[in-house]
Amino acid sequence: MSNFPLKYLLFFVSTMLLFANSKAQSPDQVLQVADELFAKKDYYGSIGFYENAMKIDSNNADVLYKYGRNLYLINNPKKASRYLLKAELLGGADIYPNLHFELAESYRKSEDFRKARRYYNRAIRPYRRDRKSLEYREINQAKESASWASKQNETDNTIENLGPTVNKDGSEFAPYLFNDKLYFSALVADSSLQNYQIADTDYQSRIYSKFYPSEDQANRIYFESKYEEQFSKFDIANISISTKDEAYFSVCDSLGFCEIWTAELNGKLFMNPKKLNKNINYPGSNNTMPEIVDVADNRYLFFVSNRDKGFGGLDIWYAKLENFGFDEAKNLGGTINTPGDEISPRYQSQEEALYFSSNWHLGFGGFDIFKSSGFPPIMKDVENLKKPINSSLDDLYFTPAEAFAYFSSNRNENNTSGNNTCCSDIYKTDYSLTLKEETPELEIDTLKQQVSIELLNKYLPLDLYFHNDIPKPSLNDSTTKANYLNIAYEYLDLEPSYLDQWEGYVQDEEVDLIDNFFNEKIQQGIEDLERFTPLLLSELEKGSEISLIIKGYASALSQSDYNLKLTLRRIESLINYLKSYKNGVFIPYLDDVADNGGKLKIKKLPYGDFTTAQSKENNQSTKESIYSLAAMSQRKIELLAITKSNEGYKRLDDQSDFQEAKVSLNKTSYTVKVKKGQSTKRIFLLKNDSGKELEIYNITSSSDQLKIKFPSSLKPKEDGKIEFEISTDDLVVGKYLFNSYLVSNANRNLIELKLEVEVTP
Repeated sequence: MSNFPLKYLLFFVSTMLLFANSKAQSPDQVLQVADELFAKKDYYGSIGFYENAMKIDSNNADVLYKYGRNLYLINNPKKASRYLLKAELLGGADIYPNLHFELAESYRKSEDFRKARRYYNRAIRPYRRDRKSLEYREINQAKESASWASKQNETDNTIENLGPTVNKDGSEFAPYLFNDKLYFSALVADSSLQNYQIADTDYQSRIYSKFYPSEDQANRIYFESKYEEQFSKFDIANISISTKDEAYFSVCDSLGFCEIWTAELNGKLFMNPKKLNKNINYPGSNNTMPEIVDVADNRYLFFVSNRDKGFGGLDIWYAKLENFGFDEAKNLGGTINTPGDEISPRYQSQEEALYFSSNWHLGFGGFDIFKSSGFPPIMKDVENLKKPINSSLDDLYFTPAEAFAYFSSNRNENNTSGNNTCCSDIYKTDYSLTLKEETPELEIDTLKQQVSIELLNKYLPLDLYFHNDIPKPSLNDSTTKANYLNIAYEYLDLEPSYLDQWEGYVQDEEVDLIDNFFNEKIQQGIEDLERFTPLLLSELEKGSEISLIIKGYASALSQSDYNLKLTLRRIESLINYLKSYKNGVFIPYLDDVADNGGKLKIKKLPYGDFTTAQSKENNQSTKESIYSLAAMSQRKIELLAITKSNEGYKRLDDQSDFQEAKVSLNKTSYTVKVKKGQSTKRIFLLKNDSGKELEIYNITSSSDQLKIKFPSSLKPKEDGKIEFEISTDDLVVGKYLFNSYLVSNANRNLIELKLEVEVTP
């Protein structure tokens, strides 16, 4: 959905054309001129025409939308959101399906994350039936980023603009440090290439260097005279230098098509330039932003390309230098690359970490700077460098040294172009490297075991949520054929219905909480389950014995005996998911017939009502009982895992000892005779026989004639009692069997309690 021109993405540069004036009287005539400029990606040229059209007719949804969209594309998101909202209120979303997404993006870049999430919700609705589509994934990822950004605190880093000896009136970008000299790229005008001051509209990117901050003037690096004419009409940018003073850089034509070249760097001259081989400059693709590094006596080139077999958009690739040139390039993989754009790689060999920018990974808006430790093909999860290094606009080319780093940004703060975010400046921050520490070598099997357990722990305990009465509303069944993953995705599809229940009735903040629940609880639970499952399988394939403890909960809307069966069905749906995974790969472990001795045991803990403290309120509306945040939170199953160790059992999520409470009762059934119209009481004595606190979650009741009193918990070795009172007012003469279940955290989670009652005349 991104509308940024390719040249902007590849170089992070923008032109600065003067706003055009128009004397036309018809908004259609003005729009025609504006649309023609916009179609050429001349966003600064078109903005003046859109503004004039808007002044002629400020209630035209078409004009308002195009003006707001143009404001967004020239990085004025706050103003853009005002006009896009006006267009939306006038029905513009019916004309422009992308309006809700662009409005949400404008709010996110304006750091109004609450409104951003609201309009992401509206933007995503048409794509909910096709969750694999790029549109759905892009909107959903942006929505998750808005939720993530709203919770972030700033780091202690300070930011400094390098000032007028580096940053002029145009764009300065791609800082690179080599031998204490700062190299960078600048967008300059042909009429003033010597001092890179912008004087006309014929812009070119050129490379400069200076000793910062000792030199007052940066010096342009030229090609030796016999090559200067050849490169004069191309953009030259993104320098990277090897230890042999070989420079690598991008050469791009006026259409933004780029190739990577190398040349000998002799002072202020590029000598003997050569285009890299087809392994780097793959035919028909853009190849740019080279980063040359030496690692373990080998030389590698990281670069950016949109060639085939990538993850989408611009990806980061790498290739090893051999005697014949660079070997076949390899994609950096799904940890780094996404369906969005990953650009401006910088590899720091001292700490074995890659720094890069992405507009897809969780961030504040635009391009954020990220870090990933390791070396390809093994890269660890990416880390956002957060504010103030990142902003809600575009932050790129992070170049770290030991105690500081350079980067470029088009943020408003301290930008030499004032509040005009068309153009980037170069900044310095007090960022310190995290140098790799030497660690004792571990045997490979031990290392694999630690990594596996560490990854499993990341997703435990795991909460999975359900819509009301799902699966299979039934008074009698405690089993189901439903697969949790299927019903979870169906639950996600109901988000618009949940939001519609409350919009206009409660504050926007409360609607946002429900929106967040779908995003941060239901969706996150699904994703964590899908990540946890292959890790669990990997552990079982090693021959491990693992027990899954599945706790089931329900809201207090229905009778407790109904909820008990409902929670059993919810637990069963997760077991069905495991049984169907990869054509039944878990079944041998569940049936204890796996050749390697691995075992997967399931312990069901159906707690029925969420807790005894969750009281049923007779005056609670159906809307509150089903669609409220409290009810949504109660309808879930919780997954824990334990594994055998030398000391007994351990929980995988925190490695703490796992102990189970034990309960004993003096009896589990009574036979009672009582006269019609009278009531009687019976008491079950119980004791906690363990060293762990016994928690009594519920005692189900199958009849309104039973009133039950019981303690919510018993300390180790403590005694207690359960009191049943039977009323016969509404019973006729005859025999009755009342079944109840004691639901606790004990080993024997469910204990059936029976009362055989004979009502006599």
